[in-house]
Amino acid sequence: MTTWMTLANEPDRAYIADYRCLFTASSARTLSFRFSADETAQLFLDGKRLTEGPERGVPERWYWKAVSAEIDAGEHVLSARVLCFGVKESAYGQLTVHHGFCVEDFSGLLKNWECREEEGLLFTLPYPDWGTFPRVEVTEKYCDQWIYGGGEGWGPVACFDDHRPMADAELPEMRYEEVFPERQAENRYHFKHYTCSWASLDFQGKGTVKVRFSEAPYHTDKFEDWKALLTVDKGNRDGKYFIDNQDVFHVDGALHWENYWWRAGHFVSFEIEGDVKYSVRYFKTGYPLPDYQGDSPMGKMAVETLQSCMYYTYMDCPFWEQMQYVGDTRLTMLCTYLLTDDHRLPEKALRMFSLSQRSDGAIQSRYPTKEEQFIPSYMTIWLLMLHDYWKVHGRNALVEELLPAANRLLDYLFANCKDELVDAPGWNFVDWCEGWDFGAPLRGDAPDSMNSWLLVMALRSLAEIGFREGLRERADRMVAKLKEKYYDPQRKLYSIDVEHKHFSEHSQVLSILAGESPDEVVGLRQEKLTECSIYFSFYYASACRKAGWEDLVQARMRRWNCLLDIGGLTTLPEEFGTTRSDCHAWGAYVLMYLDAL
Repeated sequence: MTTWMTLANEPDRAYIADYRCLFTASSARTLSFRFSADETAQLFLDGKRLTEGPERGVPERWYWKAVSAEIDAGEHVLSARVLCFGVKESAYGQLTVHHGFCVEDFSGLLKNWECREEEGLLFTLPYPDWGTFPRVEVTEKYCDQWIYGGGEGWGPVACFDDHRPMADAELPEMRYEEVFPERQAENRYHFKHYTCSWASLDFQGKGTVKVRFSEAPYHTDKFEDWKALLTVDKGNRDGKYFIDNQDVFHVDGALHWENYWWRAGHFVSFEIEGDVKYSVRYFKTGYPLPDYQGDSPMGKMAVETLQSCMYYTYMDCPFWEQMQYVGDTRLTMLCTYLLTDDHRLPEKALRMFSLSQRSDGAIQSRYPTKEEQFIPSYMTIWLLMLHDYWKVHGRNALVEELLPAANRLLDYLFANCKDELVDAPGWNFVDWCEGWDFGAPLRGDAPDSMNSWLLVMALRSLAEIGFREGLRERADRMVAKLKEKYYDPQRKLYSIDVEHKHFSEHSQVLSILAGESPDEVVGLRQEKLTECSIYFSFYYASACRKAGWEDLVQARMRRWNCLLDIGGLTTLPEEFGTTRSDCHAWGAYVLMYLDAL
């Protein structure tokens, strides 16, 4: 149990709370403490940024963050700014148990705390980047002196006892490095490289300023909802329309503002009404993944994508959702193993997904997240992710910790098999393919073959760990049933559906990766099938290389070269051609196939 602070009268809406501690040091010394916050906090010492955090957790495992700073003799103020947006308005990947701020002081200095609500702020849900924190409108009532512990309205904190499980920080400090965009027009700026950055803004004058961060300008502003953006042309990233809503600042004199979360993209634009001058400093953030050391332009592009999609969790995309999905995360974890010996983020990702497990054994497809989502293929891919980690680290303490969750998940999947084949409930997403039903293969009323092939892969992989009997035998029975129901001996292909109406690359490559003979699916070399997207082409390339079909590996991976010719694109997109996201983690596995380009 831990004692937390909160406002005496907590608002029943989204707000930001400020906390301050005024203290005096009798001599120069080290200020040492640890803190936690719900939802997340920025800390300033005597008006200068100290840190932010804690790292993102879940109700089953919340985090401390340790801080130390050298201070001189004299009076000081430690101030904290805590986001309290709640389930409705917070980012989708940010969870909450109970709003508050918690400090354990090791210096004997931080004794008397006060708090207040930041007044003069209005919040709006982000659009179209729906998964992120809300936009803000800063009115004339806002007082920026909280950063120095000043302003009015401070009062005593209220305290409550909280029973959430607390853990020490697992990750290093995130990057915080000043970066400088190029000025393209009077009030439009461009980051040459894709940048996730905190912003510190100063305004002088009288008027209104609207600030917008964007990945790319579009050629048209004609759209109805975020899904329609898939058909809105970005062209060569040389359009003139920015389409997301903005942060708004009403300035009457001088105003200082610290963004309460980082923003992502290549562009920042300012729209000014009235007589307002501004200056901005940007600080690049992200997990401290090393820079790319090779000479491949595609390798550099892939690592820049990874650096933009790794923070307190892995992220599918830094602009749109900032959420950790199993499918994306397995591929970025494999890239992490390739690039660095720092495997703290892979270890945390494995544990986070295990903590999302329901009592029946099902694991969520993304976690942390404020809305549950279950994708059967992602449950099986989490098992493959565990095997990937075991191949690097052996049966260490983390593997032992996670094996019970793997057992429960296997029981869940077995319970949701019909005639040996997987037919689990949830969104049956496999891949973004033309003609499929929002990522779900066309299969009729019977199970599709792909989820069962993925489970065969997982069973044969997990059998190597040796924690459960009968996995190979179960896999063999599933393979026999797959051949009986889905195999077309004339075409030498596995169908998606039991009627043999639909065929794609996916079942063929999964059968090879599951350990079956490539000779059984040579139709993959001879027919034009529904093609794997950028995401699932990892499995395509892996299977073709395993089969010795290097010509197919090269033909597929060379598609990536077209991305080098798109002006202004420095990261890997969600899809080839028209794409929603210009920076998407799952494409970074091209690092494993640079020799095929």
